[in-house]
Amino acid sequence: LLFPVEESATSMRAPPLLFLSLLLASLHSGSGHRRLATGDVLNRELPAECGDALCLVQAILNKKPQIFITNNIDLKGVGILPTIENRVSISGVCDQSKCKVDAGGAAGIFVVGLGGYLTLKDLDLTGGFCSRGSAVLVSGLGADSSPSSGKLEALNVKFYNNIATDVGGAVAIDSGGSAYVKNSVFYNNKEDGGDVNVQAGQVGAPGAQLRSYSTVYSTSKAPNGMAVAVGPAASATFSKCDFSSYMMANSTACEGTCNVTCPAPAQMCYLQLQYALGYRKSVLRLRNLRYLILQHHLLLLPL
Repeated sequence: LLFPVEESATSMRAPPLLFLSLLLASLHSGSGHRRLATGDVLNRELPAECGDALCLVQAILNKKPQIFITNNIDLKGVGILPTIENRVSISGVCDQSKCKVDAGGAAGIFVVGLGGYLTLKDLDLTGGFCSRGSAVLVSGLGADSSPSSGKLEALNVKFYNNIATDVGGAVAIDSGGSAYVKNSVFYNNKEDGGDVNVQAGQVGAPGAQLRSYSTVYSTSKAPNGMAVAVGPAASATFSKCDFSSYMMANSTACEGTCNVTCPAPAQMCYLQLQYALGYRKSVLRLRNLRYLILQHHLLLLPL
């Protein structure tokens, strides 16, 4: 004679292991790369995925080392983002095109503070409006500052329609700060050094530094250096960059040290350096140049 065996209350309350695994997986579902649960933005060790401005603000405040932007972000009503004071990488992972961060003409976008190192990848930055560096302002090292100067790395980033009322329509680099820009595009940015302003050296701090590789500078507007303005004791290096839209305008005003390498000796390279050879402290090194436009005069240079 067989009698049924009762299950213990403990075993009946315990969910099956398979069910528990499926429940956890549902919190992290998504295509392309892992979607993070809401609480992950509070965990500093995990990357954050943000599709709106409030998430991006919270991720920066929590000093997340890696932030993925999954949708176009509108910063209107939010104002300028919190200052970057740690090493952080912010990448766009939108499906069809670059993710856009749009300030809507209301404020600047990013500020890299002392000790900050900001890497931007696969993004469009537009609509910035402030006095200096409306898309990115890179802080420099003051005489009494102990943290290191701010650093910016921009990879495959488009800076457009940004306006500064003082200097650096898109990017301003304070004395002591540095920036590396690769495979990027600047266009229709406005103010002194319409795209990038590389600040002069100050007491207790060296001049700012800019390195630009395979980047296009186009149709921006400024009274001095429509593409880039380089102050005294500052330095800028351009390699395989395109200034061709500035054939009849001032693309770079250089008072510091400027190194320019054109894409190839066989190609025409257009570059005007406003008064570059007239400054006593300026150093100009040109390599692989076929044509140099200086103060509206075309000079033929031997290769």
